Amino acid sequence: MNEAVTSAETRPTPRVTAGPLVEAARRHTTDTARPIDREHLKVLFRENLASRERLILLLQHHEKMTPAEIGHVLDLSEPEVRRRQRALRQRLDALLRRGRSD
Repeated sequence: MNEAVTSAETRPTPRVTAGPLVEAARRHTTDTARPIDREHLKVLFRENLASRERLILLLQHHEKMTPAEIGHVLDLSEPEVRRRQRALRQRLDALLRRGRSD
């Protein structure tokens, strides 16, 4: 039997984390009294961001793409991607602050 092959029972269980977008949102908030719920964040993003904005965040945080790479995928210049990322950060910060005061 080939020892290089690992059965499902002997593989270590992967550690489950909150995800890069949730972690980024946590770093941008100042109020730590109420933790950010992942499902609440998904709804917040879905209801307040356009699909193209969500795609920029996904490519940036999940795929770890640079602004130049994102620009290539979305047919945007690198400065335009950076401008949109800044605008998104400001919008998300405002949404998260507003959501915490509700």
